[in-house]
Amino acid sequence: MRELGRFLISLGNVTGIRLLFDALNPQFFDNIIGSVRVISGYCEETKTFKSGSLALHMGTTLKQVCDIATKNIIKKSPIVPCTNAEEKLKDIKRLKHLIENHWSSEISSLALKNFKENNYSSPKLLPLTQDVVKFQKFVMKEANEASNALKENQHVKPLTLLINRKRIGEIQYLTTETYNKEVKENQQSEFLDCLSIAEKTLCKDFKRVVTGGKGSRPVAILFPPDIQEFIALLISFRSYCVSETNPYLFGNPNTNGWLSGYHIVKKLAEETGVSDTSLFTSTRLRKQPQEDEMEQFATFMGHTKETHRSYYSDQHPYLCYTDLDVKIK
Repeated sequence: MRELGRFLISLGNVTGIRLLFDALNPQFFDNIIGSVRVISGYCEETKTFKSGSLALHMGTTLKQVCDIATKNIIKKSPIVPCTNAEEKLKDIKRLKHLIENHWSSEISSLALKNFKENNYSSPKLLPLTQDVVKFQKFVMKEANEASNALKENQHVKPLTLLINRKRIGEIQYLTTETYNKEVKENQQSEFLDCLSIAEKTLCKDFKRVVTGGKGSRPVAILFPPDIQEFIALLISFRSYCVSETNPYLFGNPNTNGWLSGYHIVKKLAEETGVSDTSLFTSTRLRKQPQEDEMEQFATFMGHTKETHRSYYSDQHPYLCYTDLDVKIK
């Protein structure tokens, strides 16, 4: 919605249009192209986009707008004032046809080229291992002090993130009901016999919670015993500061929303004193596992190995020199 709002403001500055519905006309196609270039930061001299990803998906967004407008016209919805429905439907259909057949040559091909060039030319920055260890020790120390003092505890969420290396939203939106739900699993002896003693201990001690992730995929989150104790403490004191109608495990006091995991991680990274706080995001933390862990880690996160390899495990530039040395030898 924000992107469409920026698009409409830019389009209105040129055409005077104030309603998105009025812009769904093939005669405004060139103006639409120009407005998308403006909000995407297109530079005519260098033929580059500042935000190539925005330019790429605006075509899909506008086609969805055409479909929504068509549905509301057919339903004769009062939210779309239309005196000549048949003519407007034809205009929308023609505009969608132009977008489907000419968006690639006008926007997508160049935007995709810029996007890929920016992706491989930008440095691959990941948090240092010593910083991650330092961060985890600091958060654990703070969590212990907070639990001992029976304070409101914001430090459990980052610990859960560090252990699971999940998207921040998958932990942020976890509900109390989902966490407390007992999942009965059929643990066949054949599978248990294949596990090592350490793995059997982990299966026994760790709490496994399945929640909804990206694309409505089931995502497993693991809670070690110490974090289970912290969460049990949070739940026991929950009624003092969190509304009964708030469903989230990490609920924001006096609201029905959740605590912002992004801001909590950033705040704690600053307090820890790591070398670069901008590198402490859930996305970059997920890019740390080694090659031998990739397949199991990708499956645990609900991805294919290829998806994990192409996005979450970007090769560090220095590793190219190692590969070259091996090939020469």
